[in-house]
Amino acid sequence: MPQLPLHIALISSATASGRKDFLQHLTQSHISFSVDCYNVKVQGPQVETEVCAALKNIATQNYDIVVITRGGGSQADLAWFDNLKIARLVATIPIKVIVGIGHETDHSVLDDIAHSVKTPTAAADTLIDIISEQYNQLVESSQKLQNITQTLLRHQNTRLNHTAYRFATQSRQLLQKQRQQWQTQAQLMLNQVQERLKQRQHHLQNDEQRLSLLSKHHIEKQRQHILNETATLKRRSQHQIHILTTIHEKMHWQIAAHDPQKIFAKGFVQLKNQKGHIIRSTHEVQPDETLTARLNDGTLTLNVTQCKTDNHT
Repeated sequence: MPQLPLHIALISSATASGRKDFLQHLTQSHISFSVDCYNVKVQGPQVETEVCAALKNIATQNYDIVVITRGGGSQADLAWFDNLKIARLVATIPIKVIVGIGHETDHSVLDDIAHSVKTPTAAADTLIDIISEQYNQLVESSQKLQNITQTLLRHQNTRLNHTAYRFATQSRQLLQKQRQQWQTQAQLMLNQVQERLKQRQHHLQNDEQRLSLLSKHHIEKQRQHILNETATLKRRSQHQIHILTTIHEKMHWQIAAHDPQKIFAKGFVQLKNQKGHIIRSTHEVQPDETLTARLNDGTLTLNVTQCKTDNHT
């Protein structure tokens, strides 16, 4: 029996009440059945010719299932379906055949060959039950898939949050460590400068004592030279401190620029597939695939409708 018998070839009389019951029952199910009716005689000498012609025509078409129906009648009326040619075609046609001929107590050769449901209404119920079962299975599978997807999304979101927190913590620790190192170096250089200034001042005092015996002009010249050297040393020291401070600030901004939250805040998006792998190229994505997009304030679930690769890549 086909899994989704929606395209039906119905062999029946155009005026038979069984045909009307069959079609009405399908319509009331609100399922999108497509039924092509093949009108044949259901009693008399023309039954064999018309039913066989209909079966041969149906065999060349793309139907899901064939239904042969006839309402109740006398044993003589129903006996027209106990036909060898009809039975052979029903047995050899590559499409599944459902037979609903007569009432519950009636029996024909076709009942032994095809899928027998006795009445036209029962034939319609059989098709409706098949579609309903498939629908229920689809709903159940969809719910399971949704539950699995939500679980995976929660797990991936937790991992992403943990990774972002760990990266931010490590970045802050590294920045703090670098800041401490630069502060230590700056303090060391400042101490060295101060020590050299003290030494210069001490030498200056000694020189002043020695130069006190010299002429005022010579003393003034030496003092001016020492003052110039002191000013130059101060400028160089301040320049070195300025360079170190600039380097420290650049290191701070470079580390802060790699903060994942700031990267997401600029509009960048991280894409992952259902396996949690990061997407770096359109070649890694297939149409109808579901992706997870990580943004600054949460995640999005995306369905790929088209993959387009730039010519220059």
